[in-house]
Amino acid sequence: MKKGDKESLTFDKILMQTDYLEFIHSEQSKIDSVEEGEVLRGNGWKHELEKAAFISQVFTAHKKVRYSDEIKKLQAVRLLARIKADEKSKQSHILPWLSRIAAAAIMLVAISLLLLKPVRSLLSDKEDQKLEFIVPSGEKSQVILTDGTKIWINSESRLVYPLSFEGRDRRVMLEGEAYFDVSKVKDSPFIVYTQDVKVKVLGTKFNIKSYPKDHTIETTVVEGLVSVEDDEEKVRFSPILLKAAERMVFRKDDAKDEAGNEQAKSSGKILQNNLTVAAKEILISHVNTDNITSWKDHLLVFDNETLEEIALKMSRWYKVQVDITDTDLKTHRYTGKFINNETLDQVLEAINLTTPIQYNIKQNRVQIRSRSKKQ
Repeated sequence: MKKGDKESLTFDKILMQTDYLEFIHSEQSKIDSVEEGEVLRGNGWKHELEKAAFISQVFTAHKKVRYSDEIKKLQAVRLLARIKADEKSKQSHILPWLSRIAAAAIMLVAISLLLLKPVRSLLSDKEDQKLEFIVPSGEKSQVILTDGTKIWINSESRLVYPLSFEGRDRRVMLEGEAYFDVSKVKDSPFIVYTQDVKVKVLGTKFNIKSYPKDHTIETTVVEGLVSVEDDEEKVRFSPILLKAAERMVFRKDDAKDEAGNEQAKSSGKILQNNLTVAAKEILISHVNTDNITSWKDHLLVFDNETLEEIALKMSRWYKVQVDITDTDLKTHRYTGKFINNETLDQVLEAINLTTPIQYNIKQNRVQIRSRSKKQ
């Protein structure tokens, strides 16, 4: 883009251009904190970009991010400082529009100050300022950390991370599922803590699925190298290195049924089994990573998965409760890809083509049973 074209951009025009969205969020870490009464430094298109980034941050994060009291106060101060700075600027043609945006933003911050509680310390006693990013059922979202790491967060998931990374390690905590594109920082490993294991990397792309209600924790590597380590308090296995296109499935319980083992083996060629722990607790396999990470691109994919697994996925995808009333149906396996935002009814009809089922959808609850059985 030519310099003249950049200079003609105002923040409202930037917000309307989808090409700038990724650029805007990548600039978040470069925005200086503004103390009360301080006028923003700089001018021109970069100044407009910063305003667009800040407004975008407020309006896309306030419903899902829980801030500590200190962070909420800082956000309010920054908003007020930016409003004062804009009032002194010569850009009178955008001031009315900015005033409406600023007023709405102040209202959002005020609501968060009244309703949201501080995030409990989960990562480190020394790191007071934490953000808790919560994605409700039926939704997906994305967050960019201060080090440039991009994280896609799936439905019914929670990510806890510090406002800024301090010390040698970069640590976050995950409940649910997320895809990480970690920025490489020399001598600063990135660590994701889950319910039972932690994943340690320097800079790579990987997917973690660790829902509290699931029987397994899955780590899938898309690029680079990942180290999966056990919980420090339990230490049931030594660190395991995973390469690109490898997935590790860790069973959280002591179940020894064959169905559970087949669940871990699905959609992958077995590489290692029964490593340093009890049989059937860990399994590593080659997988098609596109199928596993397709959710972040809003594609619903079943890759040789049981109906029980699919029911959980549909529950999170469509924000419904799915119950399978016949136990023998739970182990039936299905493969399919839905790329046109199919409805729940269309997905169930596709399953019905393979296995005779009958289902009943009532409000936010779905019941599935064998077609041969009477209701």
